[in-house]
Amino acid sequence: MKTYPLRLDERQAAELQIVAEVEGLTVADEIRAAIAAHLDARRADPEFQRRLRVCMERDLEVYERLGGRSRDGALPARIAEADERH
Repeated sequence: MKTYPLRLDERQAAELQIVAEVEGLTVADEIRAAIAAHLDARRADPEFQRRLRVCMERDLEVYERLGGRSRDGALPARIAEADERH
């Protein structure tokens, strides 16, 4: 499990504590549930999905450049030749 520091203002913290108590959950459980709902909403949001694809495509191009591969997966000649020698 990953830990994240979280700062809430006093009002939010007090309200969150009360909600957790009423629901019979811990504050951490309430936060996890809120995050899960937020992520589910993003998965169902077509505009977010469009922006996600744009980011993924951009990142893929960077990974490919760093890995020395072109879009078709081919290694540049200089790298392919070095691989053959080793």
